[in-house]
Amino acid sequence: MIYIMAQEIIPSQYVAHESEKHPFDAFGPFYNKDSVIQYLSIDQHDLDELIAANEVIACQTQDGDQVFPVWQFEDKAMIKEWVGKVTPILSEGKVDNWVIALWLSTPVDTLDNQSAVQWLDAGGDIDVILQEARHDAYHWKL
Repeated sequence: MIYIMAQEIIPSQYVAHESEKHPFDAFGPFYNKDSVIQYLSIDQHDLDELIAANEVIACQTQDGDQVFPVWQFEDKAMIKEWVGKVTPILSEGKVDNWVIALWLSTPVDTLDNQSAVQWLDAGGDIDVILQEARHDAYHWKL
């Protein structure tokens, strides 16, 4: 089951999205599209542009809905700056956004058993993540 956070300003409100269990549920909870639009105070067109520019990660469910991992958002209704730097590199590897979200949220040895999200949120060097992203995206293209 994927959990969709209704709004960051009301963090206790979670809505279960009824769909088959997805193997990538481990890196939720997620915002739904309407919550992201409201949270960022933008319209659908602006959100579509952010998605197309790989400045926000939108994962598509089997039902065709878009969900957005909450860890990519700041507490102040903003997208974390590093998302727009790392995601375009990873997307060059011709993988979908579920794989990108998995890559960003999975702890790895090279980051002291932290995920890229944890590493960057703790003030880790973004150049380390960018280098790893370039390496993996290159190999995903092969």
